[in-house]
Amino acid sequence: MKTAFTALLNCGDKRWPYLTLLFICLALEGGAVLFQEVYNYYPCELCIYTRVWMTFIVLFCIVGLLVRNKLYLRRLGILALLILTSGLAHVVYRLIAIEYGFNADGACSLVANFPSWARLDEWMPTLFLVQDSCGVTPTIIFGITMAEGLVLAVAGFYLALITAFIGSLLNGKDTANLHDTQTTS
Repeated sequence: MKTAFTALLNCGDKRWPYLTLLFICLALEGGAVLFQEVYNYYPCELCIYTRVWMTFIVLFCIVGLLVRNKLYLRRLGILALLILTSGLAHVVYRLIAIEYGFNADGACSLVANFPSWARLDEWMPTLFLVQDSCGVTPTIIFGITMAEGLVLAVAGFYLALITAFIGSLLNGKDTANLHDTQTTS
């Protein structure tokens, strides 16, 4: 019987890790839009940047699904997801710093600093338009705030992605070529 750790080590060429990460990000973004549209908790600049990082994670999960059978592309995809998770972690740290009061500047802008060639706030204002200043994030469940929930999500992303990357280094098999050689022999 495989342990959970062994399953994670061997998950790089499977669909479920990418789909799980993709659905978690979509659920978190959907929850944020629910709080925005239904409960009137409007997003701050850092909340918008969180949504941007998660959107890129979703896009790279889709790419990961397409290239998961090629060993080096799989490794590059996992590394890209780790880099995106690091960007998300930086924004989440800033959210937590504001929430717990250990941030030196303590405030953020009322406008997202998107480049002129990617005006996400104009293209998709429901998702990417800053509507409030930074402050304490709302409680979502069991006394956990949105920022604290994001800390848990980022920790889970790191654990899963690092384990999958180590597994791809240990296993070192290109499953597309493995399937090709099995069908020809």
